[in-house]
Amino acid sequence: MDNNIKKSNKNSNYKKDTLCVNNEYMKRKDKITSFFLSKEYVPMTRKEIAGILNIQRQDMNILENTLNELCDLRKINIWR
Repeated sequence: MDNNIKKSNKNSNYKKDTLCVNNEYMKRKDKITSFFLSKEYVPMTRKEIAGILNIQRQDMNILENTLNELCDLRKINIWR
C-alpha cells in the first residue's frame, strides 16, 4: 500500500510539472504573438527578435521552435 501512495504522488508531481511547463510555454507563445501583432513591430530577423526579448544563447532552440510553430500556424511572419 505504501508503494501505491508513492507511485500516486510521483505521477501527481509529474502531471503538475508538465502542466507548469505547458502553461509557461503557452505564456511565452502568447507574449511572442502579441509582440508581433503590436503596431510598433517591424519585420526583423530571428537574431534581432532574440535580442529584443532578451533570450539567452542556451534558450535559442526554444525560441526557434516557438517561432517555427507560430509561423507554421500563420500567426506570425518573420524574415528568414
